[in-house]
Amino acid sequence: METVSQLARKHGLSRSTLLYYEACGLLRPSRRSEAGYRLYDESCGERLRTIRTLRDAGLPLEHIRIMLESGEKDPVRFLQERSEAIGREIGELNRQRRLIARLLSESGVAPKTGFPDRKTWVSRLRRIGVDEAGLLRWHALFELQDPKGHEAFLEMLGFGEEEIRDIRRRLPPLPGDR
Repeated sequence: METVSQLARKHGLSRSTLLYYEACGLLRPSRRSEAGYRLYDESCGERLRTIRTLRDAGLPLEHIRIMLESGEKDPVRFLQERSEAIGREIGELNRQRRLIARLLSESGVAPKTGFPDRKTWVSRLRRIGVDEAGLLRWHALFELQDPKGHEAFLEMLGFGEEEIRDIRRRLPPLPGDR
């Protein structure tokens, strides 16, 4: 049996976090000592490990409580919901990043990504002899080999969704493609 402080220390948490988990209905002491101290057995430690793992995966405490109260041992449904929420968050953050990159590009400032802005990029390619057709072939190869990487690259240069679609519409077939 461990006290709340011992259990907290063992799991790298604060005592107040464990008391908060108790208040939320996530963790309950196995029993109380004669002096009224909370005491936790190994099953409480296992439950706390589960709680920590699910929290580290970003699950809200309410979902963890529901899962644990229902006796459901398989968190797949909750993890799928969290994964979908993360996907939506990433989509929104990517939209914001594209907007910021476009606004920076319009103001003549390159985003602090280590990449030049689109005018500088195109200027460098032109300087080494890449014409419009060559540039489109380069984009076609990039798109063929890594469509997501190509899109991320164009976003970093400040291209918006419509501009990326336009580039993709204009891509020529590469030799050997069908």
